[in-house]
Amino acid sequence: YMRLEQIIAELEAPIKEIRAYNEELRRSGNKYSRSLWSGLEYPEDDSISSSTFFRIISTLKRRLKREPESVPPKRRPIYLDVLCDMLNQRHMTNAEFYKKAHIDRRHFSKMLNNYDYCPSRNTVFLMCLGLELNMQQMRDFLPLLGYSYSTDIETDIIVGYLIENKIYDIDLCNEVLIKFGLKPLENLSD
Repeated sequence: YMRLEQIIAELEAPIKEIRAYNEELRRSGNKYSRSLWSGLEYPEDDSISSSTFFRIISTLKRRLKREPESVPPKRRPIYLDVLCDMLNQRHMTNAEFYKKAHIDRRHFSKMLNNYDYCPSRNTVFLMCLGLELNMQQMRDFLPLLGYSYSTDIETDIIVGYLIENKIYDIDLCNEVLIKFGLKPLENLSD
């Protein structure tokens, strides 16, 4: 089991690198990381006149007001199926899981019953720590909820480091995040 000081010492270099890179981006005025959008070109003048814009909007509004011929039933999100399978494999009850993951019972119930709801990135990290996933499992689980693991985000680096070292203590994870001036995972509301 690693001590907090050892974890912080090992994470200091990558966090400093990310912060320096983000500061360089901020100073250069480029708000997008890794030149992701550099290949896109935008016309200098507005190619869409305001009347065209309003026509498009009004057409969309008319289409949205029409009743659909048949409303398909809401389908359960795939991440819930995967989560239930993982809980079954680990012989965990829902209550054991949400307590271990530091997720409120009502919040967990909302995830299970509201199919339109998508938990925040931090809640997903809590779920990964609560399930004691390995790094590959976490990388596979995040996209099911619309997220991905990024080496440009400090919180991702810290959580990834802890998971790689099989440290699933959420209180320790929150301490490390606070030491680096980041918000703890469970204090962010969805």
